[in-house]
Amino acid sequence: MTLHAIPEPESSAVSSVVDQQVVAELLARAAGQGVSVTGAGTASKRRDGLNIAGGLVNIMVGNGQAPTTFNNNSQHGIYVFGTGVINITGFPLTVPAPNGQGTVVASGNAFAGLRIFEAPAAAGMSTINGFVAWQNAQNGLRLYGGEKVKVRNSVFLANVLNGVYVTGYDASAAGNDLSQIDLGSVSDAGRNVLQASVGSMPDLAGLCVGMSPGRGLLTLSARGNVFAGPTDCTTSTAGIVRSAVCGGFVDLGVVSASGTTVNVDVAGCQ
Repeated sequence: MTLHAIPEPESSAVSSVVDQQVVAELLARAAGQGVSVTGAGTASKRRDGLNIAGGLVNIMVGNGQAPTTFNNNSQHGIYVFGTGVINITGFPLTVPAPNGQGTVVASGNAFAGLRIFEAPAAAGMSTINGFVAWQNAQNGLRLYGGEKVKVRNSVFLANVLNGVYVTGYDASAAGNDLSQIDLGSVSDAGRNVLQASVGSMPDLAGLCVGMSPGRGLLTLSARGNVFAGPTDCTTSTAGIVRSAVCGGFVDLGVVSASGTTVNVDVAGCQ
């Protein structure tokens, strides 16, 4: 089922696309498959494809099932905030190479494909597995310090800015805590495609991290992901392209901040 934008009444508090409860009910009714939310909002009244302020939303679309997509919306494809929790299970197409297709996709949105913006300890763990964020005008995935998010087997390519962008929620220690953002661990490799070579739909930067000043040593676990080349850090010991800025199609950008050192653990890759 495709949900297209419809005109918004002047005083309506309902999304210009559909009531968000309707979207959630459709996802539940169809076990997550075959729902397409497209064209939400306008340049003057921006709207997300799916907006989750609280509760739990599960989007699970198996291999071979009808894709569920959040494409070409005037704000984010999916926006999670407040106390919301989202669990996504999909299957991206990665052979012979990622091309933006999969069973759960956010593409062509004016902001991020998926943004999770929640205060530290405000919400439970969100798990993103097999998600495709492709050709969004900002970032593929936008995360903040202090959140509980696990990301696996996903594709973040062709986005105008970063594949995955992590910053502080605020300047506090809690708002810069990276210990519960899991992009790949020692026992459970991320297997996310974070960057591609120039000519193969790269992001401006694959993984970008910019935390607040004065926060000491911070560690982000991002073991076993795929960068440009492709360089598969589950097995490779090759070097990846690093920078102090998030640009120039680098694999990993860590923005300098006085009094803060960010260690991004990418396993065997140098």
